[in-house]
Amino acid sequence: MTALQAWVSTDSPPRLAIVRSNTWTALLPAQDEWDPTFEKLQAWLADPTALADDDVDPPAPETIRLAIAIAGQRRARARPAPTRLMPNGEAGIVFEWSAGNSTSTWEIDRRHQLEITFYVEGERTTRERFDLTGLSLT
Repeated sequence: MTALQAWVSTDSPPRLAIVRSNTWTALLPAQDEWDPTFEKLQAWLADPTALADDDVDPPAPETIRLAIAIAGQRRARARPAPTRLMPNGEAGIVFEWSAGNSTSTWEIDRRHQLEITFYVEGERTTRERFDLTGLSLT
């Protein structure tokens, strides 16, 4: 199976989602906190131009697929869903997690660089960049 996610239905609930990569496979409940994230990403993938604005470059389909892959890996590892998901305005995508006085962001830019930033009480404490250009999405 080359798709990141396939839905399996049975005669009775629950539906299950199969999430795969080259090195892992996870079977997860179909209804969970990640559903709105995947629904938004799939909607963007179906029509990236819907995000276009006079001053905003929408993410390219390849960038959206990369975000779906990252979200799938975090979901499979039982990580919390982001509290916000938004385009960065420069053809990238930002995941944001907030809890109490801490916030972390994962920003994928148009060059497929991932920047992970942590904030405590609004002050940046850590920032790291990773090159994702060679990442296989199948």
